[in-house]
Amino acid sequence: MYKVNGVPLENTHWFLLDGTQPQLNVTLEHTRVRQAGRHGVLIVPGATAQPAQIQFVLRIARAHRGTLFTLFQSPQLEITHPDKPAMRLYGVLSTASVTNHVGHKDYDDVTFTVEIPSGTWTGDTVTTPFKPAATGGSNISLLAGISAPVQDAVVRFKGRMNRPQLVDAAGSYVLFDGELPAGRYLRFHADTGRAWVTETNTWTGGTEVSGQMDFGGARGVFEITPRYPAGAPADRSGMLQLVQDSFSAGAGVEVRAAPAYLT
Repeated sequence: MYKVNGVPLENTHWFLLDGTQPQLNVTLEHTRVRQAGRHGVLIVPGATAQPAQIQFVLRIARAHRGTLFTLFQSPQLEITHPDKPAMRLYGVLSTASVTNHVGHKDYDDVTFTVEIPSGTWTGDTVTTPFKPAATGGSNISLLAGISAPVQDAVVRFKGRMNRPQLVDAAGSYVLFDGELPAGRYLRFHADTGRAWVTETNTWTGGTEVSGQMDFGGARGVFEITPRYPAGAPADRSGMLQLVQDSFSAGAGVEVRAAPAYLT
């Protein structure tokens, strides 16, 4: 049973009908370059995922239609299902359309179209164990089972490290162009591209150092992408590598992120 902001979509006042489409579709927008020559059109690597849309078709007792319309017009909709207890969708109402008006029986059939800006289901936020820096780099496996890129991770380096860099298996990266002193923490937020340095073990506050950050990739952002062994797409996870010019004992990195799923 689907719930919207904790309210079941199956009860004595309304229930779901055929035509409900809660599954996410994937739409990718590619950059194309037109040029003279044999091929004519080149597709630039990388793509932007468009927001997804889902639909709930409900039969509503007319006396309670206002209640359901009010619910779906909440500033943010959290959609859950008991088959996916660790996942949720976040969206906003796009349209609400009466598709069948049955006046003599005092009910309406209404289609609610909800836009999901991220285009994915979101899991619970997790923090990786501290990964010490190492000569030649340190590998980090995280977010087992993801099926979509995660673009809002928080990366926290601990000094001393000179020019620490975290690289995703697909090539995106975040780099601090400077030296992080021993005992200091550098926190980078991938969703905004901003960063702060703190003197204590905290995930908030600090002195902003965003101007010393460099980040990018095929989509212009640092992201964690699903990777899997050849021929085994069910065995998915994110894969990152920590590299640096130099470091001292006690240096390393942690990553805090919420997994993203397409189903």
